[in-house]
Amino acid sequence: MVFDVIEGNPPDGFVCSAKIDGLAYSWCPTMDLVAFTANNGKLVVVYRKNGSKVWELTIQDGLAKGLVWRPDGKQFAVITTKNKCLVYESNTARLLTEDQIRDDITFGEWVLSTDNSQRHKFSELVDLGLWKSLPKLPPLPNSSKSNTFTTKVAIDGLIQQNDQSKEMNLLMLFSESKLQMTFNALFSVESIDLIGPANDEDEEIVAHISQNLEDHYIITSSFTTMKLQLRHFKISMNKDYRLVHDLTSLSSKIIALSGYINEILIFLAQDIRTLLEFSNRFVGILKDELQGINDNVGDQLYDLLLTGMMSLELKDWLENTLGERGITRWSKTGEAVFENTRRTIFYHLIPSCERLITLLSHIKGTSKASISQEKNFNFDIIDECTKSAQNFMKLSFQFIINVKKEQELFGSFVNWIHAVLRELQDEEPRTVYKTSDVSEFINSHLERSSLMMLTPQFRRHFNEIKINTNDLFTSIKSLIKDFVSYDSQKYELGVVTEKQKLKFQNENLYIYSHGNAIISIYKFDTNSQKLESIDIETGSEVYDIQISKEKDEIFIIINDELICFQNEDLFNQHKSHFKFDDLIITKRKKFPNFHPKYLTLNTLNNIGSLVSQDLQKFIIFNLDEETNLQERPKSSSPSQPELDSSGDLIL
Repeated sequence: MVFDVIEGNPPDGFVCSAKIDGLAYSWCPTMDLVAFTANNGKLVVVYRKNGSKVWELTIQDGLAKGLVWRPDGKQFAVITTKNKCLVYESNTARLLTEDQIRDDITFGEWVLSTDNSQRHKFSELVDLGLWKSLPKLPPLPNSSKSNTFTTKVAIDGLIQQNDQSKEMNLLMLFSESKLQMTFNALFSVESIDLIGPANDEDEEIVAHISQNLEDHYIITSSFTTMKLQLRHFKISMNKDYRLVHDLTSLSSKIIALSGYINEILIFLAQDIRTLLEFSNRFVGILKDELQGINDNVGDQLYDLLLTGMMSLELKDWLENTLGERGITRWSKTGEAVFENTRRTIFYHLIPSCERLITLLSHIKGTSKASISQEKNFNFDIIDECTKSAQNFMKLSFQFIINVKKEQELFGSFVNWIHAVLRELQDEEPRTVYKTSDVSEFINSHLERSSLMMLTPQFRRHFNEIKINTNDLFTSIKSLIKDFVSYDSQKYELGVVTEKQKLKFQNENLYIYSHGNAIISIYKFDTNSQKLESIDIETGSEVYDIQISKEKDEIFIIINDELICFQNEDLFNQHKSHFKFDDLIITKRKKFPNFHPKYLTLNTLNNIGSLVSQDLQKFIIFNLDEETNLQERPKSSSPSQPELDSSGDLIL
């Protein structure tokens, strides 16, 4: 039977955990996972084909209005009404990147492309050895949900990923008349005009399809003529594929690495604050008590160290405020913070600097070898970026020395306090300390710890890195924008409709739209530029339309029925208007007790989903009988995803 409901589906469909809104719904390209937006865009819910819920993501800022899967299924992007593009990792549903878009983004398309040329095999071997020799970046222990770049997923997927395939990972985000190209979900080239500055007909881009990495077609909707129009633009980077790939890949890693450093600095600041607040609390109490005798903490402690004499206020503070318990906690907190600070700088920040300098060196070599001097490219800024990274690295080493020195002085100070407390109890001191170290700590670090300046100085140098790398990115973006060009020629289609579906079949571009009980199909020959069209009068409202990218099949929901028909024969009949009865219907089915409104398909995996008109339920079905699917393409990931012991999806 056709459109068989998959075993395990309730007769009237699975009940949704939240009301589906129909704003966005689609199948993962490689796994049997279907995603819906729900609660008017506040949620994105992902289900397996057996109806079990995998993820439910809450959109914190704005509402979801679009959802795009990466073609290999490893990531998906959510576009929001606040012009944000949120990229999630499919395995864990963890947020990888969050991009604030300048323009009002309406929809997105994700493209993966690979350079199959053999021209750079030797340099790839050299590159592989170079990256392997760099120390691995460790994730932050107990990374919180607010951490993005210091998680293992982000480090492996965004910073340390292997680029041997030379895969171009391009997310294309379309606004009213512009394109933003986001490479690797990180490096964005914004505001590329695809229509022209005048835009006399007030056109808005509503659909896109790419024939290959270079040739692209968009559908625009004119609010002046109320017509749909077909336009063409090119991204002419085939000849410079390796250059664009390397520059965007290296820039993306620098952005991710900057995010990693930023989160490390936040972690350091929080850790250091623990010790500073602890110290300030004890010292502050003594300072308040000494105000009555017009004395200060440093002088009182220094007199005690040299003469053994103490005021009543100091004695009271030592015995009743600090005590053995207090100095033990102070010591434990201080040792932990000093040690963690040194380890974090040594194992996180310094390897980050080494990797950053290596990335910049690679950009310098790539740009000098491949970009002509005539191009408007700022070669000098690369050296400025490298110098900033080197200064940051020098500062890191200097702070390791400073923190180690203060840690030793702090240890002597703690031992001295222990000795004083035992003497106050007429007991023999057990600890050993150097008077000169205690004196130096009291005078130079007790109220002015070197840790107080660590975060501000790191921030100042890090901001210099960000300013210089942003200038570098501006040059790279300008270079990439020059590869994009659009045709002034446009081809008028029919009246404006709400949704359009596009596909290529050989050299023909097919465009499908529906409205007012009419399905319009346009056939555009990309070689001859010939445009043909047919209209199908359906007699009833078509709720939704989907197409197969692999076969001549169109799927529609009409009169509570799912119907599949073919269109190629219609163009051979030399007429442009058809009745519904003229269609060659190959498959049709009504689902008992289920009234469908929305349809989404994964034709490669022979699976589809229908959403009910009340938006409360959905069903999962096969497009064809399983017995006829011997040639079904295998997905790169399991069609039935499983969970490991930690609850993550196994890809």
